[in-house]
Amino acid sequence: MGGLLRHMLAHPASILGRALFVSQALASAPPRSRNPGKIRRQGRQAWPEEGGSSIASSFATPAAALLTAALAIGLLSGAVGGVIGARLADTDDPDPSPPLATTTPTPTRDTPEAARNLDEQLREAIQRVLPAIVTVFADGPERVDADGNLVQSRSIGSGIIISDSGHVLTNFHVIDGAESFIVVLSNGEQRPASYVSDDSPFTDLAVLRIAPQGLRSVRLGDSSALRLGDPVAVLTGQGFTGSNSVKLGVISGLDVSWPRNGVLLDELIATDAAVNTGDSGSALITADGEVVGLLTTVVHEGPDGQPIQGVALAQSSNSLRDIISDILTFGVHPRPRIGIERPFRGHIELTPEFAAAQGLPVSFGAWVLFVPPGSPAAVAGVLEGDIVVGVGGVAVDFDRPFVNLLELVSPGESAELEILRDDQLLRLIVSP
Repeated sequence: MGGLLRHMLAHPASILGRALFVSQALASAPPRSRNPGKIRRQGRQAWPEEGGSSIASSFATPAAALLTAALAIGLLSGAVGGVIGARLADTDDPDPSPPLATTTPTPTRDTPEAARNLDEQLREAIQRVLPAIVTVFADGPERVDADGNLVQSRSIGSGIIISDSGHVLTNFHVIDGAESFIVVLSNGEQRPASYVSDDSPFTDLAVLRIAPQGLRSVRLGDSSALRLGDPVAVLTGQGFTGSNSVKLGVISGLDVSWPRNGVLLDELIATDAAVNTGDSGSALITADGEVVGLLTTVVHEGPDGQPIQGVALAQSSNSLRDIISDILTFGVHPRPRIGIERPFRGHIELTPEFAAAQGLPVSFGAWVLFVPPGSPAAVAGVLEGDIVVGVGGVAVDFDRPFVNLLELVSPGESAELEILRDDQLLRLIVSP
């Protein structure tokens, strides 16, 4: 089951013809050490998470995943140029009209002068924001591997200082499973960090906190003001470069939906900025120096295995604003936590191929793996092996994964789950 929980089963989906789909195996850990008795860190730099890998064969029959991808990203480029005309008077006209004045037009967004000004504005914004970009080291618990060596996993990502109180915004998949955290500031100073909260699996957001002395924080911008073709920069932590770095690009897609780990991520922003190992949790900024996105995922290959370049996805600032505000104010953002909502821990999102390979009676649903004792799901009577086929009367399918339907349950309300158990359809009321 451990291998199962460490992999994801992606599936194709389509939301109003704008969904972006991809499959990609998660980055593998380095080879294990052969030095017995020594502690060795199994380091991995956190790629922005990708489309997914096949489920490890913890079942009798391996899953055959069929994944499709559709990418719809537009680019908008401005035309540059203009012609100023003047009507010259006829020399034979006894009362010629004066020629039209040829004044210099005010630079607009589409003129070369405006483009130069925008480039300079973006460079200045980068210098202002870079001190607020950090590197996040997340260390897992020590364990003994199959060779008897004591090992410890380490994930590396980026983060953004978002408050003068030392709150650091990053991706949940960067810190997932970690026990301790170190944040490295842009000047190289290391500070221990504590876990505050996360919004997984509904978004890929997590918040840490460090000592606040001498920090530079940034503010969230309005992602709804973005236009296709707008110049942006991705500001990252150390990654493999050893220092904070910058990637330039443009906005190449807006309001993108993309399925990952059994969840359909919505309100994503696409950019063609180059993204590398360790860039998870980086800031997507505009020329105004405002953070409009949290980098979370990258597309590396299509369904046919052919490489794809120039597609990175960020969670939009407007989609995260209320979540961050609640976490900074109350320590948590209210969600319908019932105990089985996390993919590959509490449940697996079924696809027709995987369901057929396992001999399951339905093609879609959330196959329950583990029900924490005392959790709302356990109290309601949910059992391991149950298949959640609907939430509130809406069927679970490609376009409406279990987590996305559960997200629609308002705080304080109960969730009605349609459960398939031993060929019987049950309705259970779960109170988060």
